[in-house]
Amino acid sequence: KVWTFHSLSAVPWNIIRFQKRNHRRAIVIDGKIAYIGGFGIADTWLGHAEDKDHWRDVMFKVTGTMAAHVQGFFSEIWTNSGEMLLGEKFFNTVNSPDVGPVTYIPVASTPVSDTLGLQKFVLMSFLGAQKKIYITNPYFILDGVLTETLKQKAKEGVDVRVLVPNELNDSKGVHYASHHDYEDLLTAGVKIYEYQTTFIHAKYFVVDSVWSVVGSANMDNRSRKINEEAVFGVSNSSFGTKIEQIFLGDQSKAKEITLAEWQKRGPWGRFLEFLFTHLAQQY
Repeated sequence: KVWTFHSLSAVPWNIIRFQKRNHRRAIVIDGKIAYIGGFGIADTWLGHAEDKDHWRDVMFKVTGTMAAHVQGFFSEIWTNSGEMLLGEKFFNTVNSPDVGPVTYIPVASTPVSDTLGLQKFVLMSFLGAQKKIYITNPYFILDGVLTETLKQKAKEGVDVRVLVPNELNDSKGVHYASHHDYEDLLTAGVKIYEYQTTFIHAKYFVVDSVWSVVGSANMDNRSRKINEEAVFGVSNSSFGTKIEQIFLGDQSKAKEITLAEWQKRGPWGRFLEFLFTHLAQQY
């Protein structure tokens, strides 16, 4: 069965925005096993990130009650097709028990301007950091509050690292808009790395090697305020350490952007930053 999510609005105050999107990226098998992360279904996700035609991404396999939550993420959207998914056929936690104790929070985001639950979830995660914040995200366009939070944490001595794509980003507008905060972040002590081999599309962050947030959400306005998104916050030191190792492995294939180097960029790049920053609400 195929159903197309579509929410184009023709009301005057929304006409300048693209339609709202279902951006929840997940696969659920027999209600027992689920995968959540950044993968889409296209040839660019084949291979092993060996060249620009094969992207770098990460998916997370979950079972038990976590898989049931992912089934719920899907089912919530699917009800708009006119069908409700119910019963053990879809929510098969009896035959797919949890593997060990894991403390987690599922967040299925349907952004509402008065609540912005995903925005607050990310903000609270950053505010809790005492030692480290490692972020990997392909669309890194923060608002003022998140930018100031990362800057403040870096000034407090927290090791803040951000891993983003280089010019191989699939959206040139996003690439240049994300540069807007580089200088402020670098000046505050945030370390920024640009992945070199191919477009890195992975979406996760880990705080203090313990608290990890994984799923579909980007660090842009669209994920925070417009799209349907799905993530897990996981409190587990073993899992957090593995996420940190993934980050450090990808960091080894990235180029660090230094403040001195960044301040020497040319006028054309600065103009493109200025131009696309003013379109950031569309990303």
